Amino acid sequence: MIPAAFAAAVLAQRSLPARWEHWKYVRTIQARRTGSVAFEVPSTIYANALPDLSDLRIVNARGGTVPFAIATSPDSQSPTWIDATVTDRGFVPSQYSQAVADLGGHRTPYGVLDIVTPLDTFDARVDVDASDDGLTWRTIRTNAPIYNYERDGLATNTQVTFPASTARYVRVRVLLRDHRFPILGLRFSAPSAAPAQTRYQVRLGAPSRTAGGTETYRAIGIDSVPVDRIRIDAANRLYARDVDIESSEDGHTWQTVASGSIARTHDTYRAFIDFDETQAPDWRIRIHNGSDAPLRSVVVTAYGVPRRVVFDALPAMGYRLIYGNVAARAPQFDYAATHANVAEVPADATLGAPRRNPGFVPLHAQPWSERNPWLLWIALAIAVAGIGTIAIRTMGSNQSGADDTR
Repeated sequence: MIPAAFAAAVLAQRSLPARWEHWKYVRTIQARRTGSVAFEVPSTIYANALPDLSDLRIVNARGGTVPFAIATSPDSQSPTWIDATVTDRGFVPSQYSQAVADLGGHRTPYGVLDIVTPLDTFDARVDVDASDDGLTWRTIRTNAPIYNYERDGLATNTQVTFPASTARYVRVRVLLRDHRFPILGLRFSAPSAAPAQTRYQVRLGAPSRTAGGTETYRAIGIDSVPVDRIRIDAANRLYARDVDIESSEDGHTWQTVASGSIARTHDTYRAFIDFDETQAPDWRIRIHNGSDAPLRSVVVTAYGVPRRVVFDALPAMGYRLIYGNVAARAPQFDYAATHANVAEVPADATLGAPRRNPGFVPLHAQPWSERNPWLLWIALAIAVAGIGTIAIRTMGSNQSGADDTR
């Protein structure tokens, strides 16, 4: 049997059939099993595809179209998060890093924990303990996975689920033995209220400063990505600042998506600003410093409910994802109707690196006659009318000549 990686490499070098010449980008798809499989749409695709992903197509090794569905998490409502006071951060070499969350007087049941960390690449396991008094602990979740593979174009998860609890204290132990796992914050939401989220690391342009102490950063790396949450961290030990999140369709006219505040005090950590899901090609962050010195080493992270592409993989068949056709219309497949629970299909497929379709032909490079067929019809009509006029005149001339000979 040919290894899947080798087969994908061979397929990547094949040209697409001519019918796909207006799709600019190609990525191989490696399915780890047959049957219904899924892969998450990485942030890098949104910058080169139509915002609603209507130009995505899956093509098999023969060049044929493969039906698919685009799915989100079963529950795509934005959760209500409870920010906890974090204490007792520690590190036991070769064992774990830990932090304790104090939820204060909050007594609404929660069942989802989100771990805030500045690390951008990791793969770790988490144990979670609960306590009513901070002294006697009971374990409520063990060996839960958290990870960030965004650099490889794959998924990110910093959330842990567990049976609903109302305990005041929660202890988190991250079992990353190689080095310390920094925990900046812990937050909680109600059971099953939080959809799966993907974390997108944002690059910041150099800030521009305006009167009143406001610094404006261009946020790079979330071009047209569906985003509903922004996290802002800084190196300052203590701070409290108001923030505006803005988006633009043209890079010139800006509108405010959300306003909020971020803070790190002796008893508060607040870094998240939530808003309705938004897609835009340009983003910027405005931090109002007032008379204070600007925040140091600002780090911005975006979150959003990921889109997943689900399709049926056949044995010994290679597949490619193509996109980048500005004139494409969304395909009309009945895949979602004929397959139950597409949103719950495991992510058992991965994407290869993007490459340009070697046979790509821009739409404006089509032959003139194909781009302007209506002009040909007008020209034909004019030509027919002209020929008719000449014929009528010729017939009239002949008739006149015949009269003169009488």
